[in-house]
Amino acid sequence: FVARGVALVALGRPRAALPLFDSAVALFPDPAEARLQAAEWRVLPPALGVPGWSAREREHGRRLLQTTAEHPALGPRASWALAMDAYARGDIAEARVRGEHVRASRGRALIALLSGMESAARGDAPAALAASEPALAYDSAGHAPDPFFRAALHLKRGEWHDRSGQPVDADRSWLWYENLDLRGWPDAETQPAEVDWALASHARTLRARPGLGRDDQAEGCALARRVAEVWSEAEPAGHDRRCLGRRLE
Repeated sequence: FVARGVALVALGRPRAALPLFDSAVALFPDPAEARLQAAEWRVLPPALGVPGWSAREREHGRRLLQTTAEHPALGPRASWALAMDAYARGDIAEARVRGEHVRASRGRALIALLSGMESAARGDAPAALAASEPALAYDSAGHAPDPFFRAALHLKRGEWHDRSGQPVDADRSWLWYENLDLRGWPDAETQPAEVDWALASHARTLRARPGLGRDDQAEGCALARRVAEVWSEAEPAGHDRRCLGRRLE
């Protein structure tokens, strides 16, 4: 169920994917982690700008995360996801409240990323890069505090590099999805690399845009064609991206 859900997200079909993550919850001896991830799949990709998630599913995910925020072990991660969502919606007050729960847990990597989000919310992209830089030390599979952490970190840092007039560094940040660092076989809850792969097409759309410091736009067109191929049967909310390759050419 998890593998099929990841694959469907990669294909631009989150509406079909989300019930599979829900089905997986019932199959784990301790379903708390799977339940948290099912909620994160509803909230974090759209918070990072990935198209295709309905407002109804996002709200359902928020309710699940709010419940999980009371969990003694998983609560800080749920609060982090809620803070990321709040920043994306422009609800800075809510983001700060949720961030305090994360800070109380002393989760350094999550705190560093939220500090970057706070600086970005003030319009200071260079400060966001500086505040989030310590989080880079935790982006390997064995150290990432949450499966979505690495995707969030590199997508946001790419955005902040771009805002800071550093297109080459932005492109390098958005290359994160080429990770292959799995722990054993991916046979249980989602691993960071699986989130990376699932969100890769969104990153390719960012990298495919003209003006990212490339002398040769052929690479951008190749990225766009790959997005058009992978999302060729995307759900309706992703249809605008299927023409990306033709538009760039």
